[in-house]
Amino acid sequence: MKAIIVDDEQPSLDLLRLLLERDGRIRLSGAYRKPSEALAALEEAGPDVAFLDVDMPQMNGLELARRIHERQEAVEIVFVTAYAQYAIEAFRRNALDYLLKPLTPEAVSETVSRLYKRRQPQAPLPESARQGEMKAVLFGGFDLLDAAGQPVKWRTLKTKEIMAYFLAKEGQPVSKWELMADLWPELNEEQSRTYLHTTLYNLKKALKEAGSSSQIHYVSGQYHASFGDIASPLRVFRDFERSRPPLAEEALGQYQALTTLYQGELFARLDYPWSGPIREMCFGLFRQSCIRLSRYYLDKGEPEAAAKAASQLLAQSEIDEEAHEMMLEVHFCKKDRMALKHQYELLKKVLLSELGLPPKPAVERLYAGMMEQIGSDA
Repeated sequence: MKAIIVDDEQPSLDLLRLLLERDGRIRLSGAYRKPSEALAALEEAGPDVAFLDVDMPQMNGLELARRIHERQEAVEIVFVTAYAQYAIEAFRRNALDYLLKPLTPEAVSETVSRLYKRRQPQAPLPESARQGEMKAVLFGGFDLLDAAGQPVKWRTLKTKEIMAYFLAKEGQPVSKWELMADLWPELNEEQSRTYLHTTLYNLKKALKEAGSSSQIHYVSGQYHASFGDIASPLRVFRDFERSRPPLAEEALGQYQALTTLYQGELFARLDYPWSGPIREMCFGLFRQSCIRLSRYYLDKGEPEAAAKAASQLLAQSEIDEEAHEMMLEVHFCKKDRMALKHQYELLKKVLLSELGLPPKPAVERLYAGMMEQIGSDA
């Protein structure tokens, strides 16, 4: 690997040069005290890694890293700093390498080992696997599976999050400013831009190593992501949202596919604040589809199919009163007095436990009427 060093203090620059030479695994192609000199020589030096001091006058290491990635995004960045707290808080968040001053041979050796490990290419996928399709698992969690069904490994949590972000926004142009505000709201513009470029590089690298032909382009201040070789269940939800088909025999497959795909909340326990609106959209479509399917089958005199649809909703939201009402109607349709009573008691217990409330008066009247009707029929 070839490296450049940028540090405005000559003793620090000389020490790191000496430690890298002693390690022997990295060939130094340039050492600079001014960031402007490093940028001017970047193309000729052709580094695989840049060791950058953070605290430099005129241009600090974060800004220099951003400018390096604008020109050569494949360059690995290792920050060198005397400020341990700042290093840990600012750099570990995105898993960037860092070295703390005063430098030691052991620390430099560990960093070089990590760099080599990161740059080792993954074994190529078998040809048979490459012919398959990648799959995004988005409901009940988040994983991206390669064509062989193996989860893609992400270099950092932010790399995984930005992939989730682009999948959620697929088909929509995303401005650079919107992306930075959503993923790094606590950072200033300069820091956000640096992390964005590094994270995008990690994402593109991970997708390429997984055998994906996906493309992420930057045009006129906006990012455009295309995931043609990745099967995404969100496309089913977006298509359904656009078409809103009335529930009839010919649309049953669409409704059933949507309810089957929903295996839990979008991205589940991953705390992505920006995902709130699309999570709500997906759950809303799922809920609406379950209720409509249940009503459709009740009207057709198919209580078992109606119960299945209502149960799918209750599995995700046990306090949904409308789903409980559907189940009451199922048991009433089957003239099952004991099951009807059990369902109503379950509804009361859940509402009292979760909300501290009794069932709505309308539901109480519905239940009483059903029990009376079944009793009189008997």
